[in-house]
Amino acid sequence: TSASGTASNIGGNINFQIANRNLSSGNSRADNGYLNGTAGCLNLVELIRGNVYSFTLSPYGQNYEQLRVWIDYNNNGIFENATEQIFYQNNIGPPSRYNISVNGNLTVPLSAVTNTVLRMRVIEELGTTHSSAYNITSSCYNPVYGQAEDFPVIIYANSALPVTYSSFKAIADGADVLLHWKTE
Repeated sequence: TSASGTASNIGGNINFQIANRNLSSGNSRADNGYLNGTAGCLNLVELIRGNVYSFTLSPYGQNYEQLRVWIDYNNNGIFENATEQIFYQNNIGPPSRYNISVNGNLTVPLSAVTNTVLRMRVIEELGTTHSSAYNITSSCYNPVYGQAEDFPVIIYANSALPVTYSSFKAIADGADVLLHWKTE
């Protein structure tokens, strides 16, 4: 983020909720324009190939804002706008510092790389209603007043297979419990 963006408190992505994860951060000034959340295991977003997920993004909305989100599904280090951009919305508002949120859905493609930690990028910037110069054109865009954030994502091929229990028994053994079960 530019020096003018990190010197002010006018932009940033404050919260991203997806797949039972609540990815919170500060504004562009508090996070110095970029948040690398990829090293935090508590930030890991777990998804299943082919499933649909709802999400909510909450920008620091002192002005009209825009948001773009990508997931590097093929793990080639490049976020493709055509195939890996999962969300874009411009001129989110009206301005109301803490009460703005937008919702979206993503379907994890069947071609996504599985069992590998992938990168998800969120970029927030002033909306283009302020100036067309603020248009987030790609995942390499350097925000003027907003910020970029990266988070880890892992995609699994499918969920656990359904199990039918034919018997299940718990037996007290002192302070422990012994479990015995059979599945079909």
